[in-house]
Amino acid sequence: LAGASAPPPLAEKQCWRPTIDDVDRISWGRPAKRKGTGSRGQPHRLNDAERTLYDLARSKGFVEVAGSGWRSQRADAPLVNTFRSWCDARGVAAIFLHKGSDVDQVVLDLSP
Repeated sequence: LAGASAPPPLAEKQCWRPTIDDVDRISWGRPAKRKGTGSRGQPHRLNDAERTLYDLARSKGFVEVAGSGWRSQRADAPLVNTFRSWCDARGVAAIFLHKGSDVDQVVLDLSP
């Protein structure tokens, strides 16, 4: 059928999701109100520069990170982890723009 488009995929509604409040709490380093939000093995606490990028990402709907977003002090990528949790709480796909020196890469996380 010409011009027909498939409906957008719907997020699973009957699964466990973190709350937006808990995602915000762990991004500041405070404990979540409900168990299961965040992980000690995955850093979520944002520094000032990451906080600015996170606030921009929430308004734009996608996050821009330099390279992979890896932060050696945390041995992981807290901005990516926090934005993915925020998207999970909202039930939407997480879109990451990894800006490289030569090539940029777009990553789409369709976790339920």
